[in-house]
Amino acid sequence: MKEQLQKQLEYVQDRIGEITVYEHIEIKQISDLQRYIEMEKNLIESLYLLGEV
Repeated sequence: MKEQLQKQLEYVQDRIGEITVYEHIEIKQISDLQRYIEMEKNLIESLYLLGEV
């Protein structure tokens, strides 16, 4: 389970990185960024509770 969470966290962080490299971000990208940041927060909390962060 923790391996899946770590892989998901890596994916989410990659997506956040892809969005934040743009100088001008569109509204859809802002929405995606908010969603990915929330997912990142939840994944980190889950890993923390499993003792992996």
